[in-house]
Amino acid sequence: MTPTQKKSSGFQYAGHMAERYDTVAAAHYAAYRPPLHELILDKALGGDARFALGVDVGCGTGRSTIALATYCDRTVGIDPSDSMLNQAEPHAHVSYLVGAGDSIPVPDASADVITFAGSLHYADSTMTRREVRRVGTPGATILVYDFDLQLTPVLTRLGMALPESRSDYNHTANFTGGEGFVERNVTSETINIRMTTGDFAHVVLSDSNRLDYLTSMFGPDTAYSALVSAINAADETVAVNAALFISMYTLAPHDRSDDLHLP
Repeated sequence: MTPTQKKSSGFQYAGHMAERYDTVAAAHYAAYRPPLHELILDKALGGDARFALGVDVGCGTGRSTIALATYCDRTVGIDPSDSMLNQAEPHAHVSYLVGAGDSIPVPDASADVITFAGSLHYADSTMTRREVRRVGTPGATILVYDFDLQLTPVLTRLGMALPESRSDYNHTANFTGGEGFVERNVTSETINIRMTTGDFAHVVLSDSNRLDYLTSMFGPDTAYSALVSAINAADETVAVNAALFISMYTLAPHDRSDDLHLP
């Protein structure tokens, strides 16, 4: 999930998601994402972790879900956007369901690991925390992570950077301080990744704001090829910094009837 969608109350942004992630942006999103989900999950969970059921909330096209499936016998990806789920990658041990952070369509006390990969900014609400406590098993691992691909320096050198705009998007949104969430680790770091010109263009155009802007420059059918040509003509090396944000929690055992009294 990218940070261009507007935040609304809780995870009630399905309408915004459907509008912002149109078919073109979703196709670019599905075409390439850097392998940061795998890297982050390896850092957070390690290679030996194993879970019966994993739930990935705000799964987009399923890249984060497929990465989580490596650690789970069965994995469910949840997203409110049909456009994104229609592009989701199939996997033998993964199912995709329409849902949201405040309405996770899995049974009570069933999930051993629950992830929010770049989605908690949109999902953070009392109802979301209540839902996580409902669907998680006692002692379940809760992993909130995000990354910020810093594309602007490359786009600026190409003369294609978007005009500055304010955003309230919070890459560091997490459950710290939330009742029932026992903090295990909260970290951040910056790494450098390299991409092909084509992959970089897909990443740029998977964001609806950038897609709209570059489409206005080059036309609806040529934005991708024009961006690739511009990078090649500039002999631009596509090396991008990525800031990683990782927060991990253990879900404390609790009397589930207490959830009825949460504010």
